[in-house]
Amino acid sequence: MEQGAKQGFYAGLEDKFYAFMESLEAKGIPAVKFFVEPLENKGVPSFPVAMLLLALLLAGGIFAAWALTAPQATALEVRVYANNAPLAGVQVTAYDGDMAVSNATTGDDGIARLEGLQTGREYTIRAFREGYGLKTASYGGGQDTVRFDLSIAVAIEIPEPTPEPEWSFKDAHDEDATGKIVVSVSEAATGKAVATTATVKLYDYASGVEKGTAYADAANGGITSFEDVAVDSRVFITASAEGYIPFDGSNSPITVQGGVNNLNAPLAIVVTRQAAGSPNASINSASSVISLSGDSGAAIAGKVEIYRIENNRSILLTEKTANAAGAASFDLNNSLEYYAVAYKAGYFKGFTRTFYAGENLNVTLVKATADNTADLTVIVHSEEGAAVGGAAVQPFAFTGDGFAYSLAASLRTGNSGQAVFRDLPLGANAVANASKGGSYGTAAVTLSTANTTVQVTLYYPAATLVASAKNLLTNASIPATFSAFLNGTQTATCEVVAGASCNLTVPSRKLVTIHAASSGFETLETVENLQPQASRYAEYYLMPSSAVNGTAIYLVKVASTAPLQYGKTVTSLKLGKTYTVYYNFYGNAGDLRGAYARLGGPVGANGDAKISGRTPPGALEKAGATLACSPVDYNPTQDYAWLDSAFAQNTPTVMQVNMTVDDNAELDEITHSSNLTVFYRSYYKQGADYVRNPYTPSLGVGADSPLPSGCDALAYNESYPVLSPKTLCQNGACITLEYEQDNSGLHGEGFEAQDMSGLDPQDDAFHPLEIHYTVELFKNLDAATGISFNSLPENTQLMALTVPNAQCDGGQNVVVSGNSFSVDLSYLKDCPSYHDYDPATYPSNFQFSGTMLAKPTGIVAETPAALQFTTGSVSSVHNSYYRIIALEEGVSSDYAAITALFTQTDNATTPVPQPSANIYTMYSMSDCLPLEIAANTCHHKLAEANAQIEVKRARDVNT
Repeated sequence: MEQGAKQGFYAGLEDKFYAFMESLEAKGIPAVKFFVEPLENKGVPSFPVAMLLLALLLAGGIFAAWALTAPQATALEVRVYANNAPLAGVQVTAYDGDMAVSNATTGDDGIARLEGLQTGREYTIRAFREGYGLKTASYGGGQDTVRFDLSIAVAIEIPEPTPEPEWSFKDAHDEDATGKIVVSVSEAATGKAVATTATVKLYDYASGVEKGTAYADAANGGITSFEDVAVDSRVFITASAEGYIPFDGSNSPITVQGGVNNLNAPLAIVVTRQAAGSPNASINSASSVISLSGDSGAAIAGKVEIYRIENNRSILLTEKTANAAGAASFDLNNSLEYYAVAYKAGYFKGFTRTFYAGENLNVTLVKATADNTADLTVIVHSEEGAAVGGAAVQPFAFTGDGFAYSLAASLRTGNSGQAVFRDLPLGANAVANASKGGSYGTAAVTLSTANTTVQVTLYYPAATLVASAKNLLTNASIPATFSAFLNGTQTATCEVVAGASCNLTVPSRKLVTIHAASSGFETLETVENLQPQASRYAEYYLMPSSAVNGTAIYLVKVASTAPLQYGKTVTSLKLGKTYTVYYNFYGNAGDLRGAYARLGGPVGANGDAKISGRTPPGALEKAGATLACSPVDYNPTQDYAWLDSAFAQNTPTVMQVNMTVDDNAELDEITHSSNLTVFYRSYYKQGADYVRNPYTPSLGVGADSPLPSGCDALAYNESYPVLSPKTLCQNGACITLEYEQDNSGLHGEGFEAQDMSGLDPQDDAFHPLEIHYTVELFKNLDAATGISFNSLPENTQLMALTVPNAQCDGGQNVVVSGNSFSVDLSYLKDCPSYHDYDPATYPSNFQFSGTMLAKPTGIVAETPAALQFTTGSVSSVHNSYYRIIALEEGVSSDYAAITALFTQTDNATTPVPQPSANIYTMYSMSDCLPLEIAANTCHHKLAEANAQIEVKRARDVNT
């Protein structure tokens, strides 16, 4: 049917509907008064609502008929695709156990129908075509359609749903060096996404250095992100958009953590005058025009920045390009104070005096020449004097009122720690600010020569450790003295009585040694690594000296060895990572005092984790490459399954054992997880006797063979989960997929997304699904690199994608649509931060990340999402899935949410508003005569339907 014919057909039905309603009105039935007019007065067309109600009634009748007749056979429609196109010639077979009970072949539309399946039975559905592989799925009659994807590239697999382990997600990012910031830009009054594109800027809070710019588009629900922001960075955002007052987030900074950090930027709509009919509307802004001119007075079409002043702190809020007449207009909050800075290539920046919204000012720009310019080289060092690469650096000068403004855009330092700023005003008094992660620094400089150099040292703010002590055996609080040491030098000390705590001010992001001592207890020694400005409570457990009984060992913690998080306690382990087990080691004097450590559990038994180092070295050390008791002399260049280390004198209090989890460790196929168990014991030797803890009755105090301390002697043990369901490692790459919606927090596969069917990004209830990805490399990048994504078109509608920018120091937006994409990332190999896989040289592997925004549609138990990473000819694929649940009760439409309550005389079924999981079953009246139905005297009488219609779409235009 042609489009015009369809429209004519629809219009004809609509005309007949209104004629019918008017005829009812003429007969005294107020159909127009009580149905048509109330709906259409609210902007809701009555005809489509009537059709929906008719559909609900028909559905109820159909269900009732089905419930009463209970058919025994059904047909299943199977759809098969390859690379999102229907695939013909696929053999589709249904199996009842091992017996094939129905089969068919897909046609050109990729569809096959399996007939004769029995309701209530479980079947295995198989789809196969030569060259495309084999896929299977379970079918229990809960759906009418099963879909297979036999794509050769990114294959879609739906794993069996499993309960989410409690530990899976709580610490997935505790070792990360970077995090991402997701920003939601919305209208302050309504919470809707802004109606236009908003510019969002990210700033370091302490130094004021700009760290990045992103754009939030209305079509994406006003959401944007900053990728790979260093952990510990204390940052804030500003946001601006045409028609809105700029947002200043400097009063709400956050400290970036691993994973996703969420920020909101509510923008107030500009109100410069009272609108007609709204005499009480509050005017919140006024327009200011900033004009630019040169020395001669001629207009200059440059750029204008607007800074806000608050508590002697200046914040860059927004900027615009002046028009051809050299003017730029800004709508600003009428209660705040501002100043403007203007610039253009070939000119120095100029500035205005301070002003309030509504004032118009002019800026005169001075032309830059070879005689009045200077270059500034900024060298950034750490506290220890090492060059700092990747630091954000920006020079600032001051207005006549003493407020700072940037002389140039921020730059990143190279590996030498240097950044060079060209063509700055010669003779200017300036400051160079720099930051990286949680460290920052500043240095004053006068640009007195054509080539000026200044050094900036970065410092981390201190942290606070709130310490208390307990008896290891009884858990009772005890008095104690705490001391903090950095590189052997005491930096802080404090004392507590039982039940109290005290504060130790310690350097942050340094490996600080903590001593906890108490009379009658063995001194505890451990290490801490705290975030800048953090305040962390720590309970330290001390061993009673009377309980040592010759020898004792206490596993204090398992800690990360990641550069930023070194010494931080972890509760789960990840593939390809190395961890340090910290033991406190107590014992009587003897000929030898030693400790034994062994790795077990599935990961240890498979040899997928090995002991890769120890500190300090012992006088006598034996080890085994496998769990078998075949001792060899320990070689520090080799990895082992177990280690026995004994000391003749100068026995250490702390013993450290490193263990490395293989990046290809065997994991459960469903949960993507496993377990590693650490076994340990201590002993001391006096003469021919070995005293072991724990005590082994079968050995007593005798020596064992071939290992005197005893391979099979009893041992304490602690177990740790390995990896999480978010990550899958394959072919030298670990791919992490995480889901989030409406600030839900990060989750792995099985995440329950809310159905957004019938909603658009500008709707209040719309929240896109955020799919965050990270790829960590355990191999080198090839010349050709890319990522691909695939999903089901009926469930996942892609809206936006971010990938690393060319410098790999931020993200860039890529336009995507549909349910899949492929993006070339070959430029990653040229990023300044890229390095080949070399653990001996680089403690951190190269990784990159990004975010997909998608619209989840259609309620489904699980829908697949597959991300493929390819470099050269080798690919790694992470097959994941998420669920889609109902947003709310009611039918989704472009106009309203509709629920209907059905009732029937003498029907024992409890009425429930429909649609609902509990369907209201009605009795058929097919056995009644037409006259009985017309007179409403049939046994259960006519059904009554009461509908509730709630307008949902507060849009300027409904579609």
